[in-house]
Amino acid sequence: MATLEELQQEIAKAREETRNLAKAKDEQIQHLTSQSKKLQQEIIDLAKEKDGQIEQLKKELQLTKTDLQNKVKTEILKAGGVLIADNDTFANPENNDLIVKGKVGIGNSNPDHPLVVGPSGGGRHLVVNDIPKARWGFSTGNFNLAVQNDNSGNWETLILLTKTDMEVNGNIQFKDKIETKGRMHINGGEKLYLLNKDGVRVSTAWGGNGNLSVSNDLIVENDLIVDGQIKGKLWYSQEYVWEQGQDPVRMKKSDKTVAFLTYVRGSFQGHVEKVEIYESGGYWWLGGRSDTVAVRAKARCIGMP
Repeated sequence: MATLEELQQEIAKAREETRNLAKAKDEQIQHLTSQSKKLQQEIIDLAKEKDGQIEQLKKELQLTKTDLQNKVKTEILKAGGVLIADNDTFANPENNDLIVKGKVGIGNSNPDHPLVVGPSGGGRHLVVNDIPKARWGFSTGNFNLAVQNDNSGNWETLILLTKTDMEVNGNIQFKDKIETKGRMHINGGEKLYLLNKDGVRVSTAWGGNGNLSVSNDLIVENDLIVDGQIKGKLWYSQEYVWEQGQDPVRMKKSDKTVAFLTYVRGSFQGHVEKVEIYESGGYWWLGGRSDTVAVRAKARCIGMP
């Protein structure tokens, strides 16, 4: 059996262990309390940050009509498949692009192409403004497309495209060559003028054969230079006849034709007898002189009638 002294020592030892255990618990409680306060402060700070973000989001979502119009001008507007921005993913305030993911119908609720203007029946008239009091119009109807201008105050058709033809009301200026894969027909009631400072050349360049075929009259007011042969039928006049004792016979104009003798008959003696073609008053004349009998001559003109 333990003595009283030993019991007292055991009790003192138990008391010391209890004090040490209580102290350790107090330190743990203080540490946990400090960590709890720190965590509470972090939660409070995070909540404040999120509250600020939520308030900012509310401001952006609760835009008035005026604010929305200003936003469209400076930032982005996205509604359905329409995005006014640079592209589908990012809005650049410097640009005002319109990207449509789908088909657009103007006056058409069921467009079957990327852009359809107006319903399926009837013609349309689209207007594009130019300078003040000058507009361009694109008009359709009866399978035709017309390019128009109202500079004069009335819509005037300048280019008309039909199912088969193109009509131009005015001059056409080409800055470069004209190439066709087939025939080029130039038809009209006026003469065809080929005007060029360096002249007109029918060449073998770009695969051409260099031939010029004319079915009717060819009128050249200046030089005609031919590197090859001239083939075809020349215009010539009737045959004019002069006989001894007649007055000179007037033939064609001398500035459009050339005259030549085709027949001479008679007795020519000395220096008195002659048959001649001469020019006078803008015409060719056929005549002669002889003191003998039966002098006769014929002539024609070639060139232009």
